[in-house]
Amino acid sequence: MGNIMTTIKDLDKIIHRARNHAILDIPMAQADAIKMDYFFTHSIPTAATDGKSIGFNPLFIASINEEEREFVVAHEWSHKFLKHISRVARLKSRLGSAWTPAHEEIANIACDEESNYLLEKLKLKILKGAYRSARFDDMCMEEIFQILIHEAEGQGEGKGEDSEQESREDNKDSENEDQKGNESSDNAQQDEEETGEEKGEEGQEEGEPEGEDAVDQDGPEGGQPDDDGGNQSDQRDGGFGSNKLDESQSLDPSAIDDYKVPEVKTWGRIEIRDDMSASELRELEIEESIEQSNSIAISKLSGKLPRDVEQIVREVNSQSRVDWTAEMAEFISEACGEDSDTTWSRPNKRFASMDIYMPSNTQDGIGEIVVLRDSSGSMDEDMYDLASNECFHLIKQSNPQAVHIVDFTTDIVASVTYENGFDEDNLPSRMSHGGTDVRVGFEWVESFAPNATGIVVMSDMEFFRWPEDNGVPVLWVKIPPKQDYSWIFGKPSFGRMITVR
Repeated sequence: MGNIMTTIKDLDKIIHRARNHAILDIPMAQADAIKMDYFFTHSIPTAATDGKSIGFNPLFIASINEEEREFVVAHEWSHKFLKHISRVARLKSRLGSAWTPAHEEIANIACDEESNYLLEKLKLKILKGAYRSARFDDMCMEEIFQILIHEAEGQGEGKGEDSEQESREDNKDSENEDQKGNESSDNAQQDEEETGEEKGEEGQEEGEPEGEDAVDQDGPEGGQPDDDGGNQSDQRDGGFGSNKLDESQSLDPSAIDDYKVPEVKTWGRIEIRDDMSASELRELEIEESIEQSNSIAISKLSGKLPRDVEQIVREVNSQSRVDWTAEMAEFISEACGEDSDTTWSRPNKRFASMDIYMPSNTQDGIGEIVVLRDSSGSMDEDMYDLASNECFHLIKQSNPQAVHIVDFTTDIVASVTYENGFDEDNLPSRMSHGGTDVRVGFEWVESFAPNATGIVVMSDMEFFRWPEDNGVPVLWVKIPPKQDYSWIFGKPSFGRMITVR
């Protein structure tokens, strides 16, 4: 496009074509892609979405090829399909005032990893340099976020992915040094010489737009706030997309030629409102769930929904429920039986001593719970104690017929059985040494608790060998280590896994 004047209308046609290709490649995108509006603005570094529309930087779109545009469109669509807006907003609301720009950056990386994994399963080519690590296969965004946070803490408080973030910041700075003061697109178009003088006074760097057609600089092109707030004006002046460019505006060919395309890892991000209320978040979650269901239904009707993709979506929706305590309570309740009732099959001993035959209280499906505790000592102590205390509290409330606490490494190191109630303050101390082989715990269950109605495994899940399914419902409670290598160890093929957060 070097010597041809490119207008926003020209770029609109280019994106429209890329969107149509994405719809053909991804049947699930049909409903969403048609609904999602798109616009062009200089206040976005590359591309971004708030789940309702997609914003593109015009110089960015004009400088990448057709295959790259199709990837960007599909990638931004996947954020909507995977409900990343509400899911990150939920994470943000849970952290509250502890949420920092570093959390925002790491959340975007986690979303990119999950998105690109889905696109890969849909047979789309993932561009070289994009976030796509095999160690995050089958993980939900929330779990990836947690792993990256742990790794960031290991590198230095509040930094995570240091070299990558520095690269992003350097890129933003170099791209946007001279975008300040160019607030009026109309004046820039009407007076080329005046705009050129302004840029000349501030200093022109390689890759920066120049002349009349680098128009409507509502904020720095790279997204860094300037004296007037930079790209934050989108939020203050009416929300995401309020600074969109008119289709009649054009780009200077030399600005496109000089534009330096950022690293692929920086292409696209999600935008979360800062002022979203709890009720608005709930409404958004419902809306996104309905839209995702509709997209899946359309794909099924066309007969083009890959089975493994449907499974990915199902697992993501299940794993992304961040209230792990509620999931643990649900499992223990199911394993122990929820409803108390009376029965005449076993007389009430209190009244039987007085020759009065009365029914005794029983609980339909009253349980026998086995808690297998990994005693290798590689887990985070605080999180381990948190999970253990919550588990034992819930078991005590459910009052199962029997509770077995079994500590294991490569052997069984301790076991204790409580019948009809147990004292959670008088449990055996956990060992902290040795390797782990969870199979010994399941062998113990088969030998000493054949009537178990539920097994809870507490571990970092770093098992080289997984047990076989013995038919007993299993809850895998993952205590994430500081450095998570689950991509090496894999995941169980049965039971339900939750991650302590």
